Amino acid sequence: MAVRIKESAMGDFTGKVGNSVMVVWRDLFVIKATPSSHRRTASAKKKAPYKAKFKCVMDFLCGADADKVFNMGFQLPKKSRMTALNAATSYHLLNAIEGEFPDYEINLAKVKFSQPRVILESGYKGMVECGKDFYVALRWELNPFPDKSTQYDDKAIIISYNKTMDNFEVQDDCIRRDALGFNFSRNLGRAGDDIFTWLFFISDDKKRVSETQYLGQITLMA
Repeated sequence: MAVRIKESAMGDFTGKVGNSVMVVWRDLFVIKATPSSHRRTASAKKKAPYKAKFKCVMDFLCGADADKVFNMGFQLPKKSRMTALNAATSYHLLNAIEGEFPDYEINLAKVKFSQPRVILESGYKGMVECGKDFYVALRWELNPFPDKSTQYDDKAIIISYNKTMDNFEVQDDCIRRDALGFNFSRNLGRAGDDIFTWLFFISDDKKRVSETQYLGQITLMA
């Protein structure tokens, strides 16, 4: 229950007094009963699953050089008040969380590093190769019937995630579409580590972006 008054005997004071709380709402002073500890506990329990999901998503996304990757991949309307990272967070909260509270985890097959508004063609027949001596490479082909917007100088953005060590590698160093692949020049981890990889393309003028391709899991070999 709340009592509304136009002027307060305590001037501009707001806050807790005894068992009541005084706040200002639409230029009116509103006096409300202080929530009981039982209500606060119930509210905290209700919010706990959402907080756990949010932490799970943010811990994952922020490890991926988040601002850099999502500013490239997540396209927003010109007048949007949302940042690319906020849009990515919203998508993953709604689509990529699985499990039961408190043991939530990210469904890696549903992860997106791009969300195009002006779409570009994805990598044609994209795949990951691996072999001994920690060899890992990505391969794709040129579509024999490409979209009109597809260009040889479209840039590949490659994201790899070592789930065992919980760390990311992002390759965005001008890998052209017509390169048809990329060889990792450094080890992505240790023998036996599980690596997950995603790929998307961005046009040279950065106005078009492809959907993210999930290329699956490999296990590093010594």
